[in-house]
Amino acid sequence: MPGSIQVTKLDDNVPNYATFGSQTPHVAANNNGIFVVYLAHEKPGTLNMNWSNVFQWVLKRSTDGGRTFTTVFTGPFRFGKAPEIETDEGDNIYLFDGYYSPRGTDLHSTNLLMYVFSNIDNYRRPKVSEYAHESAGKYTALYDVQRNQFYYLGFGQDSPFLVLAKGGDVTSRYNFFKTGQLAEAEYVHMAMDGGRLYVAWTTTPLGNCGGTPHEWHCSTPVYYSIHFIYSDDGAATWKHPDGTAFTLPVVSDTGGLAPNIVPEKYLGQQAAWLANMTASRGIVHFMYQLSPLKNEIYQAFRTAPFSTVHCLENVFGPPAKSGGFGGGGFVAFGNDGIITHDNAGNLYVVTLDTSKPSSGAARGTLAAPLIVLKSSDAGASWSTIASSVQSFAGNSFISGPRVVSSKYGIIGVFTGSETGSWEPNAHQVYFVRITVW
Repeated sequence: MPGSIQVTKLDDNVPNYATFGSQTPHVAANNNGIFVVYLAHEKPGTLNMNWSNVFQWVLKRSTDGGRTFTTVFTGPFRFGKAPEIETDEGDNIYLFDGYYSPRGTDLHSTNLLMYVFSNIDNYRRPKVSEYAHESAGKYTALYDVQRNQFYYLGFGQDSPFLVLAKGGDVTSRYNFFKTGQLAEAEYVHMAMDGGRLYVAWTTTPLGNCGGTPHEWHCSTPVYYSIHFIYSDDGAATWKHPDGTAFTLPVVSDTGGLAPNIVPEKYLGQQAAWLANMTASRGIVHFMYQLSPLKNEIYQAFRTAPFSTVHCLENVFGPPAKSGGFGGGGFVAFGNDGIITHDNAGNLYVVTLDTSKPSSGAARGTLAAPLIVLKSSDAGASWSTIASSVQSFAGNSFISGPRVVSSKYGIIGVFTGSETGSWEPNAHQVYFVRITVW
């Protein structure tokens, strides 16, 4: 029924970053089912840093609409997050494993791996292509269905932009970023709108706390600005959002020509971190968090000509704040929320409704139900179309596909905590399916 939310627990005792998906989808659907990839196990103590331990990822498949899943493939132990997952018109599955070196070494010294699981042999024996020194700790990849090719981009000025054929051959490679005087590119995102490719990125300040990039223990904000540009010719050339030609490499921060979308009053005062983006019918939509305010900003822009369509601040403000986005008080879902669209142009947001916190949250950890918002007018107005009975707590990073599945509706994966613990292998990973029509 429209508005129903189906939640399936996939695994127990997974890492707290099992589905960290701010820039990489970890779920895909095609004619042969639903596929999810996540970190299934963490080997702690590798570098005495939680996010730099060794992890093992797993690819799973469901053929019954997400009610049950079976393991397709188990990856090796390595540093990094779970791979990006993509599918194509032939129902093949592609994984981009951007594992990286331990802290203290060159983050781009290891290799990017592209796994191709063929529909022909029922995804049994993946073909693996390896790209030397192209790995990155934060990266994104995307399949261009019109041109039958993939794009890959990692963070920082040493990460190249790759155009890859479906068979794995590199058809184009060039430097995308140039580090600015204030900040370098960190989280990178991509979105397609017909034949138009958007690239957006968050920046992180340089040297403010004895290191490059910025370190988590710093007293100043860990993120700075957010920028985007686009291409209409399959990443051969790039344009400013006003339509003028853009010469690469792009200066990553506010000292360059790529427009910054973070309001001036927040620069250097609040960490503005792009959680998700989507593009539909000539408008690109952004959702990002401000910290320590813990508020969300939703913005939408028209390109060529460049103009602001919407800019809603405090849209997911704490329960004490009234009104705002969708008429309620919401915060981003564990720093990540899904913003996506369907083929009819409707927009959807999936996040946590923290105006309804659970009184039984473990160790005081925020627990709240899932909530789904919908806009049928390009983001001008929003309404709630679904809310879960169950509440979820912990480091619940949610990841979803860029376009709503015409067969399954909104699908996603996220990591929750039933104990409130941040210890390694103390979390649960869930699949969610939301019927929207």
